[in-house]
Amino acid sequence: MQFAKILMLAIATLIMFGCVAPGHSLSPEVERKYYNPWEKEIGYASVVRVGNTLYLSGVTSNGATMEEQVTGVYKRIMSILKDYNLDSSAIVKEVVYTKDIEALKNAISTRKAFFDNEQYPSSSWIQIDRLLLEQLLIEIEVVAVIQE
Repeated sequence: MQFAKILMLAIATLIMFGCVAPGHSLSPEVERKYYNPWEKEIGYASVVRVGNTLYLSGVTSNGATMEEQVTGVYKRIMSILKDYNLDSSAIVKEVVYTKDIEALKNAISTRKAFFDNEQYPSSSWIQIDRLLLEQLLIEIEVVAVIQE
């Protein structure tokens, strides 16, 4: 009987104090980072950080060819990651939208060059009809994890 009282008191205490250390919140802080002045006009942030996870909105780049756009996109992704002291090994998931899957397949070696030691993320490649701007051939969303 004494054990049951102690157990109930412990459970009540945990519920009352939310199992959270002083100065900490139950929900993680959300940080939004805007890289372009027009993002707020359209209604999105380039990066949203929740706890130790970064969500990068679809990254695009100008260029006449798929190869040029792939290079530009991954350079921008690496630049954003660098702002958080990260490299490509932090990327755990990517979603690639392209208007030309065959051209993307031909640019695989260019893409792979941005990942050190074959540390590739889980990935989905999806062919679509159109991106926001007609000249865009590719857009890549990324999820990265900050190791603490």
